[in-house]
Amino acid sequence: MKRASRVAALMMAGMVSLACHVHATAPQGRSVPEGVSVVQDGLTPSGAHPGKAVAATVKLRASECVTVRRVGVAVRDGLEKPLDYPGVAMNARICPGGFTFTTKPRAFRAGTYTQYAYYDDETGHHPLAKTKLRVVSKGRSVDPSAGRKLVWAEDFNSPFVWGRRWTRDASSAYEYGTHNPRYFKLDWLNPHNVRIAGGKAVFTARPGRRTLENGLQAWETGLITTERSREGFRLRPGHYIEVRVKLPTAVGAWPSVWTWIGDGHEIDVLEYHPDAPDLLEMVNHVREAANYHVIKPPGKGNWTRVGVLLGTRSADWYVDGALVFQDGRGVDPKWSAYLNVNLSISSGTHHPVPQTKDPITFSADYVRVFR
Repeated sequence: MKRASRVAALMMAGMVSLACHVHATAPQGRSVPEGVSVVQDGLTPSGAHPGKAVAATVKLRASECVTVRRVGVAVRDGLEKPLDYPGVAMNARICPGGFTFTTKPRAFRAGTYTQYAYYDDETGHHPLAKTKLRVVSKGRSVDPSAGRKLVWAEDFNSPFVWGRRWTRDASSAYEYGTHNPRYFKLDWLNPHNVRIAGGKAVFTARPGRRTLENGLQAWETGLITTERSREGFRLRPGHYIEVRVKLPTAVGAWPSVWTWIGDGHEIDVLEYHPDAPDLLEMVNHVREAANYHVIKPPGKGNWTRVGVLLGTRSADWYVDGALVFQDGRGVDPKWSAYLNVNLSISSGTHHPVPQTKDPITFSADYVRVFR
């Protein structure tokens, strides 16, 4: 039911080179004495290309010389799955002059990961500063629609004919049809809060007069869905869906492009929260995978192009022509779901409520589906 942000505190990156002090004997490390600090002076790399193996290099320093059992570099994906670099430094002696260690290489799928160096001593496991590792395709932009047939398109160039392709009055993803306070939203759907203007679909949210079941004041806002339309369009495995959107800048806005036909069928093509202005969220709720992609914070006139190729082995996300996330999970071969585009308003649980009573807008230029 259009859950709140799945990936709460996310990813930080880095990558690596080499020089280390390691003993080949059995572990001799003891606990770091009280008052002695171990700090991380560097962790590289911060970026890589999908499928290309890289090694991490960490630089540590201690306030006085200590020997620890091991030093390594951990990596976590958006759902905290461990994908650590192979190789550790055993019996590592860390001194004020510094200690440098390079792992063995490994390759990653496209995505944004959290990475951090750690050391183990007799008192346990000690993670150090977290950074982001961004694994994104570079060079010429990719066109995932190339070689595929356009099977469904909405360019918002003509007035809506409600009920034919889209409906706008309610969604089965909302607990009460028109509103959904249990999932951290202030939304109350108003059919008049979505319109076509200048070849764009414009969603507007305003403070409303109704009170939600949890006692909070609702915001009237807009949603369009293919659910219950005469056309009844559904996305299916093998489809590539691409949207071009203008993201809002007002804190409290929660724009989304997503799929729904019931629990277990939700793919978030994109979600966005302006309180984290450089993070675009993409989530597979069908087989649970998640990612934040770092973007340039939206400004006046900025448009962002986001697409996802819905494979049965992996759902692959593209932003402005770059492959940014391969979830390695995909969807079930029999999966299908309706398409939704909307502007929600956060209730303050996971993201702040709006700091203004002024209208908030979100625009979509097109939605296109290829097979």
